Amino acid sequence: MDFATARASLPGLTRAAFGEDVTLLAMVAGELGGRPDGSRANQEAVRARYDIDPGTEQLGDRREAKNRVFGTLARATFSIERTALSWLPREGDIVRRANGDRFRVDAVNGDQPGLVILYVSKVKS
Repeated sequence: MDFATARASLPGLTRAAFGEDVTLLAMVAGELGGRPDGSRANQEAVRARYDIDPGTEQLGDRREAKNRVFGTLARATFSIERTALSWLPREGDIVRRANGDRFRVDAVNGDQPGLVILYVSKVKS
């Protein structure tokens, strides 16, 4: 096995070892929040890896150095193999972990070959 092949298999191996089964709940936007989307069936037992990526964001005025403030922003993501999905999640859908935690999909990144990354924020159950 060459290095490129080994490197390409790492994301799937970490998802298998450290991932968890989640449920994707299809939602549509409504006047008072989201409601279930009857046109898409929920996807259960989808293998995903939950990650928190702490980052630094610049806040305030970008022109003057004296006014720059930096804050820490933690972004939560779920990474899922594209082949494990019967439909691509959309903004507003819900990801439910086995422990009951629920997350709203804020953005979907499907630019990486064979992989979908969901940027999520936690919602109250």
